Amino acid sequence: MVALLLIGMATILGPRIIDVVYWLFARDAWQAAFGDSLLWPILGILVLPWVTLAYVLVSPEGVTGLDWVVLIVALFADIGTYGGNAYKTRSTFADNA
Repeated sequence: MVALLLIGMATILGPRIIDVVYWLFARDAWQAAFGDSLLWPILGILVLPWVTLAYVLVSPEGVTGLDWVVLIVALFADIGTYGGNAYKTRSTFADNA
C-alpha cells in the first residue's frame, strides 16, 4: 500500500519538480516560450507538466514538423500519468472495501 502511494506521488510530482527546477535554472528558455506571462507556465505545470516541459524545449525555434510529435507524445505521457494513477487508486480502494 505504501509503495503504491510513493509510486503515485512520484508520477504526479516528478514532472512538476523537473519543470520548477528547469524554470529556476533556465529562465531564458521559459521567457522565449511564454514571454512575460506567468499564467500559462503555472497552469501548464499544474495541469500538463510533460507538455509544458516539451513545449519549452521545442518552442524557441517555433513548433514545426517533428516538434508536434514530441508534444503529442508528451500529451500521452500526461494522460497516461492521470489514467494510470486513477486505475491504481481504483483497485486499491476496491481491495480495502
